[in-house]
Amino acid sequence: HSKRKLIALGMATCTGYLFFLMYGFPLTGDAVSMEPVNHHLREEIRELLNLGVMLIGFACLAHQFGKSGISKLLASKILKKFSGKTAESLILAMVWLLSGFCDNIAAALVGMGLMTVIHGKFKLRLVLLVTIMANAGGAYCVVGDTTTTLLWIKGISQLELLPGFIPSFVCMLATLFFGVWLKKGGHEHVEFPDERMEVAWWRFFLILGCIGGAFLCNFTLGFPCLGIIPLILVTLKEGDWAPAKEGFSASCFLLPLIVAAGFINLGLVIPHDTLQSKGMVISTTFISALIDNIPVTKLMFEANVGHWALLAFCVGVGGSMTY
Repeated sequence: HSKRKLIALGMATCTGYLFFLMYGFPLTGDAVSMEPVNHHLREEIRELLNLGVMLIGFACLAHQFGKSGISKLLASKILKKFSGKTAESLILAMVWLLSGFCDNIAAALVGMGLMTVIHGKFKLRLVLLVTIMANAGGAYCVVGDTTTTLLWIKGISQLELLPGFIPSFVCMLATLFFGVWLKKGGHEHVEFPDERMEVAWWRFFLILGCIGGAFLCNFTLGFPCLGIIPLILVTLKEGDWAPAKEGFSASCFLLPLIVAAGFINLGLVIPHDTLQSKGMVISTTFISALIDNIPVTKLMFEANVGHWALLAFCVGVGGSMTY
């Protein structure tokens, strides 16, 4: 982790060098056209600016949602009426639902915080269940996962991703069945603190307003990041710099990887009819378990593979198989 930014920058530099070798350098004497390079960089800058700001915005969104107290309120309501496997299933389903309109990282953080409070300690099984729920729940919505956000910025509409709701819902049911209901014992939980839950509703409505603003700015200006900026400014004004720093750190790691992926032409290695097959799209499930899912999404988009809802689901949920 200490060297990840340097590794990402090195990958971007190396693949960029190969790209220049392919299209030529501006040599002295025989001028080589730089138009392919210039065209590529013009398109990349808009995309990188949007995604970079939204990554910072998602980190602030997670912070604001945690401070709103809504998740704790919902959990307390569930635990007052249910217990054991039913309560655990409902809270995991809540994580799945949250990640549909809230970034999956934010939903995972909220879910793990609640599970730790409920069970009284940190458990690896709960980490796996929450991760799958958060990734599956965000696989059909453009604000639910960074990969779907990337596709949205590149021009894929929410309607094209909406069919991913069906496998996402099936994944939730399968996770609950195998991860909760088939497990024997170990479902006793401590009582949720019986105290008056303070909910900052203005934070919740700020989140909804910024998400709506991101949609509006994308449709009108092509810059969804403008809609999320108020959320960042409010977080910074409160003196909470940590979320913005975390988002900036994630941007410094992921954006060079996206630049590197943009320089790679998969069509030179794999025939286009193979790339555009459903089997190749499904294979990204296993690829994204080994490689970060955002560059994988970028590569598949550049290859114009289609099947966008299937791609979003595969790269999103496939990353849950490994750390």
